Amino acid sequence: MYLKKNPKLDCFDNNVLLYLAKKEKLDYSFYFFMMYNIVYLEEDDLMRNHNLDYGHPYRITGLDAITKIYHIKYKIYEKEDFKSYEEIIATICEKINNGNMVAVTVDSYGCTWSHFYLDQHMFHTITLESYDPERKVFLSSDSYLEEKRVEISKECLLKYLSWFIVFSAENKKDKISRSNVVTFVKDYLLQLEDRDVREPLKKIYDSLKKYTYSEKDIEYYKYPDKSIFLIRFIALSWSRFNFAEALVSLDSVLGGNYFAEVADRIKKLSSDWAKVRNVLVVLMQRASKENDFVFDEKYIANMPKFIEDEVSVLAEMKKIASNL
Repeated sequence: MYLKKNPKLDCFDNNVLLYLAKKEKLDYSFYFFMMYNIVYLEEDDLMRNHNLDYGHPYRITGLDAITKIYHIKYKIYEKEDFKSYEEIIATICEKINNGNMVAVTVDSYGCTWSHFYLDQHMFHTITLESYDPERKVFLSSDSYLEEKRVEISKECLLKYLSWFIVFSAENKKDKISRSNVVTFVKDYLLQLEDRDVREPLKKIYDSLKKYTYSEKDIEYYKYPDKSIFLIRFIALSWSRFNFAEALVSLDSVLGGNYFAEVADRIKKLSSDWAKVRNVLVVLMQRASKENDFVFDEKYIANMPKFIEDEVSVLAEMKKIASNL
């Protein structure tokens, strides 16, 4: 399994941790934060240490083990925890001034399309570095923007804020930073047993071959509970290379040919990798909500905006379904 960093924004938008949180019955919010903001490995490290082109097979065990290693505590705050907006801002400022790392989840419900940085980070989690009381702005760093440091007014932040997480150290000598939390997560995720990954992925491969197609609709095979989340991961985790190659790279981790045939067929269908992947994304997003559904023209009309040509997408999906 691989987790990839968003190439354009200083955030992380991968979905495998949704599955892991469900599987291990651990704190969902903690995994949500890691999923969108922290978990990654640099490509140079991946290729040098593991001889893989596109990522690293992350693994996971219990939460207690890794927190003991790095002595990191975290607490999650929601809007409802406070009596006023002023109290929210005061709490965030206090935590930052005490040397803690504060991560804020950007909520789309407050979106006004008036702040480019936050609009680009809807549903993501950003880290706040400091607060300027005179100008009443928070500073957040984004390595993909030329200005490096982004200013966010407290009023704007409150419009977008859903909840925030404060990371702190049990030992005050330990400095909490983005880099050591990254290390914290990397070591944590490297501990999952191979057997915990192989079987559900094998089920995905078997299920992918069971798409059925008729003139009226495409029925989505009823996936086992675990497979739903792993399928979403496969479809959504690779944004910088094509879906077929991603499937092939999975085989190198699993030690088999679970996905080679499917990848080969997808590759023959179209040279437009993005469109094929986006079609599959739609299926996987819907699969996480319902066990089965009818994929028809009515649903096409309500698809996410990233699919521009609705007619061609439906045609592409029919070809994929009839060839798997």
